[in-house]
Amino acid sequence: MKRGRPPGSSAEATRQRLLLAAARYFSSAEYSEVSLQDIAAECGITGAAIYNHFSSKEELFASVAEHMMKVNGKAIQQAIADHTEWRSMLRAVLRLICKDTTGWFRFTLLVPAVQLKMMQKPEKFASLLTLRAVYVDCFRQIVDCAVAAGDLPQATSKAAAAELLLAFTFNGLGAVIAHRTSDEEVAELVHHAAILLGFAKQA
Repeated sequence: MKRGRPPGSSAEATRQRLLLAAARYFSSAEYSEVSLQDIAAECGITGAAIYNHFSSKEELFASVAEHMMKVNGKAIQQAIADHTEWRSMLRAVLRLICKDTTGWFRFTLLVPAVQLKMMQKPEKFASLLTLRAVYVDCFRQIVDCAVAAGDLPQATSKAAAAELLLAFTFNGLGAVIAHRTSDEEVAELVHHAAILLGFAKQA
């Protein structure tokens, strides 16, 4: 059976399917082990057809990372904008990640792969570094509110604190969530994270 673009689908719809399929592959295997042929096959197109959308595996990876960071970054910005107290802001971010409200928070193991690429080839992934700055700014706002509330010392390095909070949330919490399957387990993790961060009390 000849494969190509599925009947009735647009180029953009095919591209979106490729991004989602690639995200699953890149978050479950080493970069070098990911095959464009496998990604194309999952989307019902030929290996050659994938090059109509992406010129290389590196471009596909960068596109996946950029899409994920844009969608999730916007969600985080909107979530914290609804709150003025730092505990509520941080809890809103934790809930976004754990409930996977965008459909792109689920790829927790893709995050360290993206970070590695940004460090290895900053010139090729400059757009990702710019998007990462959006995340840092969100967590900087949370730290600013904590300092203003007197819950962190005035002498706190806000830049460093924002980076640490970002790392804890996406690397630490994300990696643990990746091994949980039930909503109950995830909800429990959010509660424990809140306790560790000092804005909830142990029952």
